[in-house]
Amino acid sequence: NGAINQPLSLTLRWLRDDNVSSYRLQLATDSVFSNPAIVLDDSLLTDTLRLVGPLANSTRYYWRVRGKNYLGIGPWSEVFSFTTIVTLPTQVSLIYPEHGGTIGADSVICLWRQAEPAITNYWFERAADSLFVLRNIIDSTLTDTSRIIRGLVSNESYWHWWRVRAKNAAGWGPWSQSRRFRAVFTSVAGEDELPTRFALEQNYPNPFNPSTTIRYSLPVSAEVTLTVYNLLGQEVAVLVNERQPPGNYRVVCDASPFTSGIYFYRLQAGSFSATRKLVVVR
Repeated sequence: NGAINQPLSLTLRWLRDDNVSSYRLQLATDSVFSNPAIVLDDSLLTDTLRLVGPLANSTRYYWRVRGKNYLGIGPWSEVFSFTTIVTLPTQVSLIYPEHGGTIGADSVICLWRQAEPAITNYWFERAADSLFVLRNIIDSTLTDTSRIIRGLVSNESYWHWWRVRAKNAAGWGPWSQSRRFRAVFTSVAGEDELPTRFALEQNYPNPFNPSTTIRYSLPVSAEVTLTVYNLLGQEVAVLVNERQPPGNYRVVCDASPFTSGIYFYRLQAGSFSATRKLVVVR
C-alpha cells in the first residue's frame, strides 16, 4: 500500500478465503471509486490475483476486493493505493554557450534548463567531435543545471562539442541537441603601453564568485561608462562613469549582490561601444 514508481503493467494479489467462490476487483483513480474514475471492474475472478495494465504514467490508483459465495456478497476490503512510474525525462534545452560561440577565457560554464519530471541527475559530455567519439569529459553525477569547464586552450580551429541528458526513476531521457564552441583569447597587453585602439577584454575569471576583473583600453580621452545588465536588460551595476585619459584600465566587479546566472557588461567610450558576457556561479 502506498508504493510508488510502479510499472505500467503489474499483478494485484490478495489473501484467499476458502469460503469465497468468486471475487470482484475494482481499480480506480479516486478513493471513492466513482464513475468515470473506475478503470477496471472485474467480478468473475476465482483466483487471488489479477494482471492489470497498461496503466498511465505518474498516476495514483486505488484498488479493493470483495468476495461472494452462496450466502451473498461480502464487504469490500481495505482500499490500497499505488502510484505508477513517471515518464522518461524531457529533452534537455541548452542555454549557454550558444552554438558556434567563441569563449574569450580559459574557463566557461555550460548552462541548461531544468528538465521534467522529477529529475534526479544529469549526464554531461564534452567531446572533440560531433559524434562524441573523442569524449574528454563525461560526468553523470550532476544534480544542478550547470557544469564548469576549466583549462581551455586558445585555439581558433578547435571546437568543443557538448550535450546533456536527464535521468529520473524511469531512466535516462534523450540527449539534448549538441552544441559547439571554441576558446579564443589573448594575453593582456602591458598596462604601461599606450593603446592604439579601443578594446574591451573578456573578464577573468569567468565564471566567477564573487569578483572578477574587467580590462579595457582607451587610445584617447573619452567619457566612459561601464555598466552591468541582467538578461532582461535591466541595469544592475555601474562600475565606471567618468571622463578618463588614454590608457589601459582594469576594474573589479563585485557580484556579491547578484544571483547566479548570465550578465552582460557594456563599455561606452565616446562613439565606441562593446558588450561581453559574464557568468556568476554560487
